[in-house]
This record gives sequence, structure tokens and C-alpha cells, in this order.
Amino acid sequence: MISNGKNNNVTLDFQPQQIDLYNDQGQQFTSAFPGYMNGIQLGVLRSASPGAINPLNNLNFWLFLLISTHNHDFYCVNQDIRVVPALVRWSAANQIPCEDLFQLERRLQTAQNYSKFLEDLAVDYNQLATDNHYPTLVADLAAIYWE
Repeated sequence: MISNGKNNNVTLDFQPQQIDLYNDQGQQFTSAFPGYMNGIQLGVLRSASPGAINPLNNLNFWLFLLISTHNHDFYCVNQDIRVVPALVRWSAANQIPCEDLFQLERRLQTAQNYSKFLEDLAVDYNQLATDNHYPTLVADLAAIYWE
């Protein structure tokens, strides 16, 4: 789910050949098609409140997802980073460039389990965020929320 901060929520639905966007009443208002997409960028943000914002883990990492089209950029934050492999496969299947600057897909594939993935990410996070010019906290991203 995406929120633009004005009490409007948008749901993203990844279809084989497009991404459909729905408003908070469940009505589709647009679709993003691969031919109009410039790319997808994956990153990570950390929430400011340990344990309170992201109940999935106590390390409070969120997937940052930028979907860039010819007309708009969609900034999304997802509570569960485990969706990365599916996003990367969807991007590859549709020949959309996908930047995984934090090497999330590789980290997920090589980690013993999700908890270990999060622990390793916590060790490297500040340097990764600095190297990739990401804000360091979800609170620093005054944009959108996707669940």
C-alpha cells in the first residue's frame, strides 16, 4: 500500500506485463507498463522507532523501492524485504533495469535465514546508506508507504 501523506492510499498489484495502481476505494486509476518504465531501484531504510514501526523484526529495516516511469517516479516503502527476489524476477522478465545497490537479492540468497540477513544488514547498513546516498531513516523519507 502506498500513501502520499494526504490520507490517500494506493495499492500496487504486480501483473505479468504491468503494475496496476488502485486507490483506497479499490478502484484502479492507472497502470505502469514496462515500455514506459525507466527502471526500478531497490534500497533499504531503517525506521526511527525500534520495534514500534515494523513489527516484522526488531531491526526495523524497510525495503525502499523506486519505480521510475517516463512521466512519474513512485517511491515505496515495504515492511518485508523478502519480496526482493520476486521484484527482481518481475523486472528481468519485463526487461526493466533493476538496480540493487545494497545487493539485497544476493544477501537474501546467501544468508542462513531472514534473521541472519537482518543482522548482517545491520552491520553494514550505515556504510551502504552513505555509499548509495540514501536517507538513513524512514522518517527522513517524507513520501510514501507501501505495504
